[in-house]
Amino acid sequence: MAIVRARAPGEIVAIDLIRAGGKWIYRFQVVAADGRRRVVDIDAGAGGVLSNEGDHK
Repeated sequence: MAIVRARAPGEIVAIDLIRAGGKWIYRFQVVAADGRRRVVDIDAGAGGVLSNEGDHK
């Protein structure tokens, strides 16, 4: 969660565990103070950020 907070400050509103490309991935949805929603994908095994999709309203 610290990795997600560093990449996308705000309130974590949802966490999903999905399987994609042969990997388990945690998908975090974060809402920033300005109301923008971001999606951050984390490799569940390695702990690295896979994608950081941002600025959804």
